[in-house]
Amino acid sequence: MDNYTGTFSFIDIDSEYIAALYKEPLLPPEDLVLPLNSFVVLSNGSTSFIGKVNEQGKIAPLCNTKNLESFSGIKPRNKEQHMLLDGMLNKEISLLIAIGKAGVGKTLIASAAAIHLLRTSKYHRLILTKPFTTIGKKHAIAALPGNVKEKFEPYLINFKSNLELFLQKSEMLKWEEQDRIQYLPIQLMLGASFMNTLIIADETQNLTISEMKALGTRIGEGSKLVLLGDLEQVHEAEAKDMKKNGLSRLLNDIRIIESPLTCAIKLIKGERSSLANLIADVL
Repeated sequence: MDNYTGTFSFIDIDSEYIAALYKEPLLPPEDLVLPLNSFVVLSNGSTSFIGKVNEQGKIAPLCNTKNLESFSGIKPRNKEQHMLLDGMLNKEISLLIAIGKAGVGKTLIASAAAIHLLRTSKYHRLILTKPFTTIGKKHAIAALPGNVKEKFEPYLINFKSNLELFLQKSEMLKWEEQDRIQYLPIQLMLGASFMNTLIIADETQNLTISEMKALGTRIGEGSKLVLLGDLEQVHEAEAKDMKKNGLSRLLNDIRIIESPLTCAIKLIKGERSSLANLIADVL
């Protein structure tokens, strides 16, 4: 399999079992084999339950997002966004992978959860990163002036615009000055070890296996790595070969799929605009 296609298991099941799940987490029926941290939608007619497999191997409800909604105004618009929020807020998950086409809300949801996690001191700092990738070599831009932060920030306009939804400019500047929010190119992470840090990497479909290994092996104790990407929009020539694509390798390795440290979700429904959905589907 060259592309991760799963997002959650959709299972028809006895309505009494579903009713019982609303009271307490339950072990899956014996005929169901579900990896830890996987998501499920159980249904029987008009009755349904959206859940996850927790660390005890039981099916449990997704996290309550009311605290997040109260400060950010962000409310999941569909079940996949709720699943992504659940994975973001779960400290037991050290590697979270979220893929999906443009406009499904990957960066927005991850950014809202990241600020919530900083505010509640779940992590000491937030590092935002992405590959230095431009669309089409003939349109490559020249070297930018300034220090590392000034050179790299323009590449992170997607993150910056989202963070500005949840933070006053003065607060964001304060957190940047205190290094609670950092912008760091993947190329400068070699040799580093990040403790108690939330790292969100966007456009990771453009990373080769060796580049993904360099990023993933930087994660120290108490830290979490969030990989965002869209395997249908690979712009780097070497990464277009799925056998050399780092994100594809992670998503399709059974050791990652079955590890209690990891969680993967594919967001399907575009929420940006009808036009963005149309163009993403056509092209």
